[in-house]
Amino acid sequence: MLVKICGVARLADAEALDGVVEYIGFIVEPTSPRAVRPEALGALRAAVRRSRSVLVTASLPPKEAVDLAAESGISVVQHHGALAEEDYDYAASRGVALAPVAVYRPGADLRAAVEELLRRPHEYVLVDADKSSRERYEGGLKIPLAALRQVVGLGKVAVAGGVAPENAHLVAALRPYMVDVASGVEASPGVKDMGKVRALLKALGRG
Repeated sequence: MLVKICGVARLADAEALDGVVEYIGFIVEPTSPRAVRPEALGALRAAVRRSRSVLVTASLPPKEAVDLAAESGISVVQHHGALAEEDYDYAASRGVALAPVAVYRPGADLRAAVEELLRRPHEYVLVDADKSSRERYEGGLKIPLAALRQVVGLGKVAVAGGVAPENAHLVAALRPYMVDVASGVEASPGVKDMGKVRALLKALGRG
């Protein structure tokens, strides 16, 4: 099971996480407390030599996000918006992989959404919670386990949404392709806690 630590905003955290987890995510959304300025991406990316770097955005137009990633030496764009066929083609032309996102919403067909995204070229498909929702499920997860069970076996499906060291064993039992964690391993927004990272890895059976 692979691990992505998202919302890395400090050089020291990027250096500490490099090689410890498979993916390190840099958020470029200005409204995020974990936001990274575009001009700082190059230095953060340079600190990551063994893990894969991911540019995370929702509001940047896909082609602009791909250009920013390519110019910063980042190999993956995780885009929380809609992606058109031409966006996949453009990303491929720039040597950047896309990681699309399926959002869990009660009553919606999550499986169909994930299956559709898996048909296109992808680094992985992230299943995430609706950012506006305050709902909590088993162990504080933001997506119910029953919904996750329907999709984790479909392919390279990554799971996010309230995952932390305390509940990671619930997700690990489903054996998704990857687990994606941000606030669950922080001392404060944008400041990672390596003790919590180690606890997370242990809960996932990697410690």
